[in-house]
Amino acid sequence: MKQLNPGRTLRRVLVIHKDSTYQTQALEKKDTRFLKLLAEGSEVVKTVPKTHEQHLHSLAQVVAALEARGIAYDVVNRAEPFTVAEDVDLIITVGGDGTFLHSARECSDIPILGVNSAKPSSLGHFCLADGDTFGEVLDSIIAGKRRWHRLARLQLVLNGEELAVPVLNEVLVHDVHPAGPCNYILTIGDTTEVQSTSGIYVSTASGSTAVNRSAGGRILPITQRQFLYLIREPGMRPGVDWKLRKGALSPHAQVKIVSRMTDGRIYADGKYGKEYPFLQGDELIVRLHPQDVRAYIDPTVNSRYQVIK
Repeated sequence: MKQLNPGRTLRRVLVIHKDSTYQTQALEKKDTRFLKLLAEGSEVVKTVPKTHEQHLHSLAQVVAALEARGIAYDVVNRAEPFTVAEDVDLIITVGGDGTFLHSARECSDIPILGVNSAKPSSLGHFCLADGDTFGEVLDSIIAGKRRWHRLARLQLVLNGEELAVPVLNEVLVHDVHPAGPCNYILTIGDTTEVQSTSGIYVSTASGSTAVNRSAGGRILPITQRQFLYLIREPGMRPGVDWKLRKGALSPHAQVKIVSRMTDGRIYADGKYGKEYPFLQGDELIVRLHPQDVRAYIDPTVNSRYQVIK
């Protein structure tokens, strides 16, 4: 476990950044549709060039701040394979929440600091700094005025085998077709129910303000070690009332889902996470992961949100 002590100079940091949409669509893929929309000044893409400039500027600010303090660093693109040197004391992500989530999966034993590289267009829920405030936040970490916080993750066990993807936000189970019914047997504690819904979420406290909140779920403080489950659009027959609709679970609880779908899916941490088949008879166990993420975050950040009903 790596914890920065008061007054300690960082030996080395690893900066993990994303490519902006402009870099990906215009410069790398040379997407003709995207380029046409840009040329036409379409509302759909009009902020993309400015966001690209903001992202590059923020990355340059991070590098400049490290150099000004004489801190050794490596810069890697999250899209490329990379290794973490043994002497790395801190991970710095430059992008948004997607970059933070990706890095948290890869570097769970090293403290992480998120930098929101395009604040006007990016939520940056996990990002304690932006390009302008990075130097100040970094100094407070080195001086021991800030400490990292533990963020709980989910462990997924599919048919008895642990999946190599610790989940920081949420896992979603549903049919491969978005409009298809999600059929499964759900067991929590001593209660088992056969359900047909549009899907089921299991979320961490960190992910409680994301889709869980949007679907009417409870919000937990980001450092809370409880986790949540919530079913989407329950397809209950007349006269049936399921007990397992949504709730907060203790750190020692588990959720068991057995698939009744011919072509179901498990989505771990959304679009940019991992996807797994979930076929008839497959069994998924979801519980808290034994290893937390250590992150420099605002521990009160979830209090800004209210449940959407």
